[in-house]
Amino acid sequence: FQEKYHCIWVNNLDEEKAALEQFIDFVFEKRTLFPDLHVYHFAPYETIALKRMMGKYATRENEIDILLRTNCFVDLHRILKQSIRAGVERYSLKDLEKYHGFVREMDLRSLSKFKADFEFLLESKKFELITEEMKSAIQLYNQDDCYSTLHLHQWLEKERASLLSKGNLIH
Repeated sequence: FQEKYHCIWVNNLDEEKAALEQFIDFVFEKRTLFPDLHVYHFAPYETIALKRMMGKYATRENEIDILLRTNCFVDLHRILKQSIRAGVERYSLKDLEKYHGFVREMDLRSLSKFKADFEFLLESKKFELITEEMKSAIQLYNQDDCYSTLHLHQWLEKERASLLSKGNLIH
């Protein structure tokens, strides 16, 4: 397994629809190679967004339905809240990183200004004022989230294996 981050930026509704189709096609292509494939995510936002876009664009309905019905998507946030007791106020991805040892490349304090400016420019439809620096910061933040989710999944699997080997977990 090789870690590889792939980013898709969209600037309009046509590109958003194409990005959705590209993602779903990618997942189905990987499922032909790995029939037991799971897509790990953190919190229900991702599956809600897929359902919303599927309805909005009336595309890939059967494929998304198959992925949802076959439990292809695995919400690590739900699993964590049901299985791990951690000394954190909230079970957010960022708060849990101290347990699974992930260190972000993007400083979250620096990100907040970029993110606020970016969101303002999007909402006011001033796309031409979006800078490469903003996009780079947001992309690095999103990449960190993806890799943090991967590391969290790997950490949970190690914890489960450890408990199984000690006989402390019912399989």
